[in-house]
Amino acid sequence: MSTLPPIPTTFDHPIAARTMTVIRHGQPSSLHIEIGRPVQDVETIGGTDWRCPVRWRDGDSVRVHNACGIDSFQALQQALESIRIELEALAGEEGVGLEFLDFPYDVRTQLPDQQHVRASLSRRTREGGNAAD
Repeated sequence: MSTLPPIPTTFDHPIAARTMTVIRHGQPSSLHIEIGRPVQDVETIGGTDWRCPVRWRDGDSVRVHNACGIDSFQALQQALESIRIELEALAGEEGVGLEFLDFPYDVRTQLPDQQHVRASLSRRTREGGNAAD
């Protein structure tokens, strides 16, 4: 087996990020999620596994976990899936809501809830405003 450099223990090179609002019992706070660059992790019998770090900044709390895969693509897929699962669990807590771009967040599509967006655009049009405002 070849010798790999030491596995990094710091989070660097974010390749994607999303900031949203978590509303806990009426109190909004910022949630910032970053996905780091996939890196080769450990040597295995079949080759080298990869990991993709995910950093969560929720208010003053910061935590990092790693999603692993047999290649960089799977590690990235696992990172995205872990984010979806964690957001789904968070949104399911009593008294908790998620917002993105000032609209309720649909964990399934990972976009603002389209029903609320359409209603907002329709309301703006009825009020004589420009839908792009």
